[in-house]
Amino acid sequence: MRSRGGQAPTMDSLRLPGPTLEKLHHALDAAAAPEVGEGASSQRKWRRWAIPARTAAATIAHPGGTTVRVLVSPRTLSAGGIGFLHGGFLYPGTSVIVYLRSLTKEMCELRGKVVSCRHIGRHIHHIGVEFPQRIEPRDFLSLSDNENSFLLEKVEPKSLQGRAMVIAGTRTDQRVVSHLLQGTRLEVEYFDDAAAALVADVHSFDLIMVDEQAGGMDGIAAVEKLREAQVMTPTVLFVGDPSREQQQRARDAGVSATITKPLHRTALHRGIAEFLVLRGGLAVAAGAISGNLQGDADMRNLVECFLRDAERLADEIDEALRGGDKEKVRAACAQLQGAGAPHGFPAVSQTASVALTALGQANSLQACANEVRRLVEVCRRCTVG
Repeated sequence: MRSRGGQAPTMDSLRLPGPTLEKLHHALDAAAAPEVGEGASSQRKWRRWAIPARTAAATIAHPGGTTVRVLVSPRTLSAGGIGFLHGGFLYPGTSVIVYLRSLTKEMCELRGKVVSCRHIGRHIHHIGVEFPQRIEPRDFLSLSDNENSFLLEKVEPKSLQGRAMVIAGTRTDQRVVSHLLQGTRLEVEYFDDAAAALVADVHSFDLIMVDEQAGGMDGIAAVEKLREAQVMTPTVLFVGDPSREQQQRARDAGVSATITKPLHRTALHRGIAEFLVLRGGLAVAAGAISGNLQGDADMRNLVECFLRDAERLADEIDEALRGGDKEKVRAACAQLQGAGAPHGFPAVSQTASVALTALGQANSLQACANEVRRLVEVCRRCTVG
């Protein structure tokens, strides 16, 4: 995924008035299969989300050698691909670049190849494009930190490996979790008392799952205690109240994600996979971010130096998070904010700016840990290209 301005498209491939296009989208939404639920079957690897933008520019490299720039109408986005409406047939394997604006307002190139072309009606086709490497949908879509934001559609239970701690105040809740984890390769240790869990060897676990009734204290309070002790292990909270206020409380406490009760196998496995399979114990290890100066030979050495500095600063931030050193985190974020864009990585500067704002508003480091971790991930995704 690259960031760039791009030229104006030369042709509207759809040739549909706005109201007609909107009506077509609504009809396709109504006819679409419902989200896969508990007990349902899906062969898709990645979950898909609707894209709010109704038009986007795209560059299509036809197999015969002709390259055209057109307007298309985005439908869905996942970590592995994008779907859009196009006014014509495209052969599988056709190279496509879709230009989509991120939440930080930068125009990004999403590159991939056509894997499906389905006729909708008249001249309109639905095009499915697969990316060569995973992207981060949260760069483009406002997704909450709950089960509706987990990236994987299909999770193989045997892919879930590692050590997990479960803090749940009742044996009934523990038995439910144990039943849902059957078939996985997780090594799970259960605690019915939050205070006892907090003095255990917490750092030896790859994932911590906490029920809202953690035994002896509120689940959010238990997470706050973990973060105060500089435990930055991904922590999933099971909640009965999925309200916006509860989500904000959980986020402020440093919860990595929430899953709404009653628990279901699909949501629980997706949530565990989000951290142990995809995120590797931190946050999203998404596709590489290529700098927008990679074509400038004179800048290459400077860019390579910046990437080494960014990797070093990411490590320093990680260490400062574990040590609770808010000022060291702030200093590293400030360096990255100033250096990212001039070296061709505006995403670094923009993410650092968000982290600095969160640091300024938060009364504790754990309250803004998610924003800071996101900067660490962005730094580690950067490449010369």
